[in-house]
Amino acid sequence: MLSLKYTLLWLFSAFIMLIVSIFPDILRTVAKLLGFEIASNAVFSLMLGFVIIILLSLTAIASKQTENIKKLAQTIALLEKNIRELEGKDV
Repeated sequence: MLSLKYTLLWLFSAFIMLIVSIFPDILRTVAKLLGFEIASNAVFSLMLGFVIIILLSLTAIASKQTENIKKLAQTIALLEKNIRELEGKDV
């Protein structure tokens, strides 16, 4: 199951595409402002931009999770060491 914070970019992207499909003049205006001659080229460029933003977001999340897993493994190793030391003193 996906968490809401991970799906916000997807929801935002879908909302933007819905708005653009309902009001195509917005796309034509944005295309002209960005220097595109054909609005479909602007659509592909915007889609690519959304995909890059989503990939960067997911990469940041994966990096953070990797650090958390590393810290967790180190904490578990220290706890296991303490348990072994305590068990050795009892004998």
